[in-house]
Amino acid sequence: MEPQNYKLATISFGLGIAFLKIAILLDWMQIFVPTGTRNSLFWILQALIWGNALFYFIGSFIDGFICSERSVGSMKCNSELVKYIVASSIVNLTSDITILITPHWVIWKLNMSTAQKKGISLLFIIGLL
Repeated sequence: MEPQNYKLATISFGLGIAFLKIAILLDWMQIFVPTGTRNSLFWILQALIWGNALFYFIGSFIDGFICSERSVGSMKCNSELVKYIVASSIVNLTSDITILITPHWVIWKLNMSTAQKKGISLLFIIGLL
């Protein structure tokens, strides 16, 4: 794959994931946080929305400029890419786990039977697959 196509693909992927995660989190805010409420779940979701937006939009900018076309195979470029990929992996894993756990916090406080809570939790965990 040519370096230009690789860069375009990674930038497109980053922006696509950013909008997808933000849409999911906004939907969860609408479902789990009553209008006008500013509880801890509201602030966790806000932090996730803004954190993911900043991370992915800044990351897409970095993807575009991390290595010039002439230095794609050089050791310095490879070293910079490895550092960026490791940092990106850590942020993504942390974000994804937090997004997975957040609705369970609300689900297990609902006035429902334990079997129903387990069923709803299972639906969210299936999304992990």
